Amino acid sequence: MARPFVETVLGALDNQGWDQAALAMTHAFQAILDLQARHHFDAHNHDRTLQCAQDLIYHFPTSTVGHSWEAKVWEYRLNLVRATAAYESALLLDPNDTALQDKLNAVKEKQARKLDPITYLPDDIFLQIFDLIPRELYVCTRVCKTWWMVLLSVPHLWTVLNINLKKPRGRTKKEFLRDCETGLTNHLHPRLQEVRLTADKDVCLPLSWLVKAGCTKIKSLSICDTCRYSKHPRLRSAFIPQWIDILPKVSSQLTHLSLTTITFPMHMELFLALLPSLQVLQFELLQGDRSDFFMRWNLSPVKPRISHLRSLSWPVCWHDFGRREAVYLARYCPHLQDVFIDCSNEHIIRCDQFIRMVQESCQALKSLSLAPRRVVPMVEGDNAGGLQRISLNLKKALLSEATVTALLQRHRHSLEELQYVGGAKTWLPFLSTPASPIQFGNLHTLAVSHVRMQINNSLANILRGCPTLRNVQLCYMSIKADTAVALTLLPRVEMLMLFECTVQLGRLFQVLESFSGKDQLKGLTFAPANDGMPMVGFLRRVGSIGSLRYLRLLGKLCWPDPNPGTTLRNPIIQGFIDAATESGLVQNLRMLRIHSSVVPNAVGRAIEDTFGHVMHNTLSEHETSDIRVKFGDAFIKETNGKLLQEATDVMAI
Repeated sequence: MARPFVETVLGALDNQGWDQAALAMTHAFQAILDLQARHHFDAHNHDRTLQCAQDLIYHFPTSTVGHSWEAKVWEYRLNLVRATAAYESALLLDPNDTALQDKLNAVKEKQARKLDPITYLPDDIFLQIFDLIPRELYVCTRVCKTWWMVLLSVPHLWTVLNINLKKPRGRTKKEFLRDCETGLTNHLHPRLQEVRLTADKDVCLPLSWLVKAGCTKIKSLSICDTCRYSKHPRLRSAFIPQWIDILPKVSSQLTHLSLTTITFPMHMELFLALLPSLQVLQFELLQGDRSDFFMRWNLSPVKPRISHLRSLSWPVCWHDFGRREAVYLARYCPHLQDVFIDCSNEHIIRCDQFIRMVQESCQALKSLSLAPRRVVPMVEGDNAGGLQRISLNLKKALLSEATVTALLQRHRHSLEELQYVGGAKTWLPFLSTPASPIQFGNLHTLAVSHVRMQINNSLANILRGCPTLRNVQLCYMSIKADTAVALTLLPRVEMLMLFECTVQLGRLFQVLESFSGKDQLKGLTFAPANDGMPMVGFLRRVGSIGSLRYLRLLGKLCWPDPNPGTTLRNPIIQGFIDAATESGLVQNLRMLRIHSSVVPNAVGRAIEDTFGHVMHNTLSEHETSDIRVKFGDAFIKETNGKLLQEATDVMAI
């Protein structure tokens, strides 16, 4: 389309016809913008199409082409008001254009069209419409009144319901609850399978509304109760009797129960006895003090029953060191697989007796955690071989050395994942005798943090005794010479994280060189313990590990910067790039994350030129989740007391 105008321009320039050349260039420019707008519109890039339309309107104000493209975009987006305005602007420039007039009439007809009420559609058609919507949760902010009423009138389409009962200011409690009950009961339906309830007063009341509406097929119930019962004696005294009355009526199919409160729980066995089909019980303590303890109620009317519980998350807040809870779990929960004891509150209580009784009596138990939390998939069958996952945080839980040693000694053959966080005065108690350390023959993940090495080769002993180790996560500790040598001898390690560990450069280089030229290490996270670690030799050794797929360099590394005004790359950075190219790291790497706030601009540009293809790629949600688990991000979050700072891409300025 633009070629004839270009040829005319060239011919006019040859003949020195400057006026003709200028006119032809104007026509060519307009044709090019028109072609560009068509290209973006066909590619569904409507924002770029609008930009081209605005350029046409600006440079060629007497032409209708720009207004026509603008109208097409707005009509495609169903913004009929703007489409009408654009077509009318084009017709003002060319009133005799019948094609534009026909398009304007068609848009106006769409605006004035009378549609049959959608409420006449049968229910099966509604179901087909909503089956086309993705399963993710959406918040609708712009819904016409008709559709709003339709959604409220078909509760049989809903399976998940969020209820937030927090009284706004200026309304009495009686009026608020009356309106809530009227609004909810009109739209509840037995098809509900998941309910999320948030309330600051009397959570049993909205549960009674669910029962009244016949919602007896609920499988998952999440309750966030922010009422401080110590300030409401009447509610406090009636709480347990109300639970005993209402819970069995909520649903006989309830399998997941999640409770979040500011009140210390006292009756784990109450929920298990009233809900025998429960498989997952989670209790999260937001905040609270001793005044928010519930008094001990006589639970004799509630007879214990065999429970189907498989996963338990409960805070440490018992008076008798957990003996009562442990006895109940051992006797009435034969399918229990995962126990997480939350020690995050400030009231630390000894857990030795509970841990000893549970791990000895619950034959199906596979995972035992005292923070950090590890999500464990539920599988069928018992686990006669012993525990597979153990997480111990001795900064928050009080466990004796004998309990920890006995626990690990008992399950050394079955253990696959071990996370150990030492306390202020603890070290690796199970390795206090280097001559006879515990060996874990099936361990594939080891995470150790805040360990005070009273014996230099204690960690090296455990590494030598783990021939199947694949993931190693070391945080906030000193890496001795024997430990560095043991890391180099691991035959199967794939993921290595050294997060704020004190290590001499020579030992660090020894570890990195052991992976050079091998198709072994797939992921590396490194963050120095001290600011300003020199990069001389470090980058070249990292670049020589061609098997890496995921690389994260965090913390305040001392990046080299060329002299101001020079265009040559620093030899350290150039050595890293050359080593990465030679080893195949440039081709194999899938993710590169470097803390950008401390990287000089010249270094950022050099790395961007080489690794730009992996610095802006987006990994799948499944792959990202898998990498974070293997890198131990949740472990760092728990041990450090704050979120691991997400490493951002290096961006050239």
